Amino acid sequence: QTWDMGLGPSGKTLWAVTPAYGRGVGIDVAKRTVRTAFHFKRTSLYANGPAASVSTISPDGSRIALGVAGKIFYVSTTRKVVVKGVPHSAVALGYSPDGSTLWAVGKGAQVSALSSL
Repeated sequence: QTWDMGLGPSGKTLWAVTPAYGRGVGIDVAKRTVRTAFHFKRTSLYANGPAASVSTISPDGSRIALGVAGKIFYVSTTRKVVVKGVPHSAVALGYSPDGSTLWAVGKGAQVSALSSL
């Protein structure tokens, strides 16, 4: 099963999330210990085996966008929940500098500007 990881903007927290296990973990980089962990509803996206995933962290560190198996999940690091999962394939993700737009690159280098949560 796939975990996706990304460093928060302060460089102090490494976030790891996986819809397959329904888990999110914030790791204190300096201490190399788990700072926070939470569960959310697992998804059954992996019925046909593992799938690659991509992720990005919002500029303020409050959200992680995770693209896997044809969906984009928005994980709230402050509320410790998955806010929303929307159908959209992505091979690369990135937030705009102000966090208002999520850029998604899909198959065939198709670029989409999505409203961010």
